[in-house]
Amino acid sequence: MKIESCARLGLTFALAGALAACGGGGDGAGDNAAPSPSQASAENLGAKRLLATPMAGTQIRPAPPTTSQLLDWAQTQYPTLFESGTQTALGEYQGLTYEYRHYPGTGNYLGVRDGEAYGLGPFTGDQLQGFGKVADYACHVFSVECAGVGIDTLTITGARVDVAGGGGSFKPAGAATATETAASCVTAAGRTTCTSLLAIGWSESTAERLVVTLHSSYADRGVTPGHGVNGINLAYSVFGSNGLSVICLSNPAAGADCDFAALGIRLNPQARTLTFNDTRAPVPGGGTVMLNGTLTY
Repeated sequence: MKIESCARLGLTFALAGALAACGGGGDGAGDNAAPSPSQASAENLGAKRLLATPMAGTQIRPAPPTTSQLLDWAQTQYPTLFESGTQTALGEYQGLTYEYRHYPGTGNYLGVRDGEAYGLGPFTGDQLQGFGKVADYACHVFSVECAGVGIDTLTITGARVDVAGGGGSFKPAGAATATETAASCVTAAGRTTCTSLLAIGWSESTAERLVVTLHSSYADRGVTPGHGVNGINLAYSVFGSNGLSVICLSNPAAGADCDFAALGIRLNPQARTLTFNDTRAPVPGGGTVMLNGTLTY
């Protein structure tokens, strides 16, 4: 069986313009083929483009996503191609076994075999299409934990800056670390809330550390840590100092949400930046300091 790819990856699905012509060859379906997808032409989907630049020079290498995490991500990012509500199954195609999901709304399939990702259906011109290694998706599925730390500096100013410690600035000295926590669900008053977490930590020295925890709280357990962020917890600590914190946690049960703009915080997953603009942080004993600057993650 011959598999050709539009581009070799670290890849992310994206919709744009007209259908990008992509040769994907293959043998006949065979006796054990999965159910045939819709024969509607790929052009009827609108458009498809495959981006292909792996995350180069990254300093953090998260573990490869599971099949469920990969397919959940694809469904979240591109619901017009891969609708939610489908279940993962095992099946054979051309005599080979795949872990896959079928999307009856579009006739598309996404699957994984031996650590490689594949697609089939109108969005590939009804040809089995290889999309590279699942491990290369990690920087997209877990977008905020991949890129290396930049050289940006976070400034800390105000009358109580001595309490916060650190000499009035925070300049990461090396790579960030990242820890993800899968969704944990709580039901109260008939309402279920599932919260996943992604904690990113930077260090300037062994004694000075900043940890930002991104919260994603929804009714859906399938939310990937670091995506759909609607809460943030910032903790800055210096050895010998009580440090400072900023907390903005969503409360879906009460219909509340964090107002990042009001806090002067901007999270940009595409640019991989976390920006503070006169963000007030309370310090122990009363008063506040202000955070300004951008950190690259």
